[in-house]
Amino acid sequence: MSAQNVFTLINPQNGNLAFKILPFEDNSYFDHLQRNNYYSLIWITKGKGKVKADFAEHQFEENSLLAFSPYQPFMLCVNEPIEGIAIHIPF
Repeated sequence: MSAQNVFTLINPQNGNLAFKILPFEDNSYFDHLQRNNYYSLIWITKGKGKVKADFAEHQFEENSLLAFSPYQPFMLCVNEPIEGIAIHIPF
C-alpha cells in the first residue's frame, strides 16, 4: 500500500486529526492492541479472522464492519491476509 492512498484531514485550529481514511492490505496496523482517541470503523473487504475487544473474542469474515469507540481496546488476529478500509473520526 502506498502512502498516497491514505487521506487525512487535520484541524488547522488545533492540529488534531479531523478525519482519516486508511485502505490496508495486511494486518500490520491492527496486529497489536489499539486504544485510539477517536472512533474507528473497519470494513474488512477480504479475509477472515478474530477480533479481540473488551475481554471477548469474535470471529469476522469478508464484508464485516467493525466499530470501536474512543479508547476501546481491540486488536485483529488473522491467519490469512486481510484487506479493507479503516475510517477514523475524532469525537
